[in-house]
Amino acid sequence: MRYSFAPMEGITGFVFRNVHAQCFPGTDRYFTPFLTVNQNRSFKTKEKKDISPDNNRNVRLIPQVIANKPGDFVWAVRYMEDLGYSEVNLNLGCPSPTVLRQHRGAAMLERPDDLDAFFDESFSLLGSDPVRISVKMRAGYSSFQEMEELVSIFNRYPFSEIILHPRTAKEAYSGKADRAVYKNAAAAIHHPMTYNGDIQSGADLEDVLAKVPQTDSVMIGRGLLVNPALVRELQGGQKLEKAELKSYHDELLASYCEEFHQDRTVLFRMKELWSYMGRKINAGEQDERLKRNIKKADRIEEYRLAVEKLFEAGELCQD
Repeated sequence: MRYSFAPMEGITGFVFRNVHAQCFPGTDRYFTPFLTVNQNRSFKTKEKKDISPDNNRNVRLIPQVIANKPGDFVWAVRYMEDLGYSEVNLNLGCPSPTVLRQHRGAAMLERPDDLDAFFDESFSLLGSDPVRISVKMRAGYSSFQEMEELVSIFNRYPFSEIILHPRTAKEAYSGKADRAVYKNAAAAIHHPMTYNGDIQSGADLEDVLAKVPQTDSVMIGRGLLVNPALVRELQGGQKLEKAELKSYHDELLASYCEEFHQDRTVLFRMKELWSYMGRKINAGEQDERLKRNIKKADRIEEYRLAVEKLFEAGELCQD
């Protein structure tokens, strides 16, 4: 089984990726949060830093691009190729209202004819370019019924991989990922497939394999934010321990402090991570109060103290 860490905007940047890979080795691939091609055909400085090979020496990184114009997408592919990347992932899955209004991400699934034309021109411009093109997508814009037409389009082009999250764009992250939809798509799509959606335990992976036994690649996002040792556990390794969760947290905090220098910037990132990681530790009757103190902290030292108290009082939640 191949395990990939899903891109999570604002969280899974290069600092996070390097610390996670160091503390919990075993994840095969990391995908960047989507990179936006601006009107001048460039990337923001922080995006350039995030994809710099010098900042990603210890991980296998796949850059993900969001674009709705063939020329912009092809420019981005060649930019990545110049940096030494052999694969570029196209984002057709982001359900953010801001992205959808720009007709990017999952919104491109809403107009199959336009999507087909986008692919046709993009691959024509790429010609024999050796960079592999993969796609991360939703299972339709507003209905799963759209998948039949979408499958016929995807099958006409030489994608290296289709990563399918079986929710529609309209569902965003509500409800449950429909694994029966993935099963049907996997039977119809001619390209290598990766399953993405709601894998948070061994039981979840077993359910995917029960529906599609040939699945040999999965992408995990929120599950790995909650439990950074999840890949190890899925591989039959030891369960996460409280001491290593604390060590991981401390290493990440130190790395953010070294990179950003400002308490506000560091705390923004750490608190966002706590919205997931906090589910893995419980302090009983004190839990709500202790976690509220973490959220309220506005200085690094105040934050550190609040985290120490939670770890002292709390116990790790095991599946």
